[in-house]
Amino acid sequence: MLVAALKLKNVFGCFSSYDPDFKIDVSSEEWKQVETLLTYMKYLFDAANMVNAYQYPCANAFFTVVAKIQEELMRAATSEDSFLKLLTTPLLQKFEKYWERCYIVLAIAVVFDLRLKMAMV
Repeated sequence: MLVAALKLKNVFGCFSSYDPDFKIDVSSEEWKQVETLLTYMKYLFDAANMVNAYQYPCANAFFTVVAKIQEELMRAATSEDSFLKLLTTPLLQKFEKYWERCYIVLAIAVVFDLRLKMAMV
C-alpha cells in the first residue's frame, strides 16, 4: 500500500482541488520518511518471503538474510537521522533478543555449507 502511495505521491497534492473534503496534506519530509520506512520494510519482506517460499527453509540461506537485517538495523540505529533512529532502535532491541538465541546455530549451518564457507570468510 505504501509502495503504491509513494508512486502516486504527486496525485495526493491534486486531490484537494477535486474533493473539498480531502484534508490530508503530506509534506516532502513525510514522503522522505515513507521512503526510508519502505527501505527497511523491504529487508523484512524479503526475509519473510524467503522463509515462506519453501516448506523447509534452509538455515544457511536464512542466515544471510537475517545477518543483512541485523547489519542494516545496526547501521540505521546509529544514523544521524532522528526519524530513522526512532524507527529502528526498538526494532533493533527486539531483533537482538532473537539474534542472541539463534545466531550460533545459523552460523554453524553456514560453516557446514561448503558453497558458503569461502564467501563468508
